[in-house]
Amino acid sequence: MKSVKKISAILIIAAAIFFAWIPGGRCARTGPVPILVLGSHNVAPYTDVADGFERALTKLGINAAIEKYWLEGESDSKLAEALERAGNGGFGAILTLGSAATSATGEKVGDTPVVAGLILDADDLKDRRNTVGVLLDFPPEVEFEWIKRIVPSGKNVGLPANAYLNTL
Repeated sequence: MKSVKKISAILIIAAAIFFAWIPGGRCARTGPVPILVLGSHNVAPYTDVADGFERALTKLGINAAIEKYWLEGESDSKLAEALERAGNGGFGAILTLGSAATSATGEKVGDTPVVAGLILDADDLKDRRNTVGVLLDFPPEVEFEWIKRIVPSGKNVGLPANAYLNTL
């Protein structure tokens, strides 16, 4: 649960900085700010982070009307409609959770600001002027420490993929 709180807090900070930077005050409107949360999968940790994000906004006194959609389990027409609304300025901002959700926004959302979370590859953010993100990129030492905590009796452990180690 602590990691969900940390990820939610990081996303809130990233969102606040990003929204403050946006020219034209896109989120400066009366009433609640409509925010689209688009997740790759309708399972934890995606739902946990989405819920934590919503709770954090409420706790900070930010008046937001959040609509959540999941690539997995939603009808294509509902997703297309939400992305079209985003492209037409129907949302003040978008929070994407996961690489697939971030990729799905593509050019469809126009200038709507996007905050991406739970992504593994910085290339998901490449050439996207309206997007900032928080990468799930941990140093090998941190990954090994967590493996030791989870499987303390393990004698041989390895990392199947690590961006840093894969570049050596």
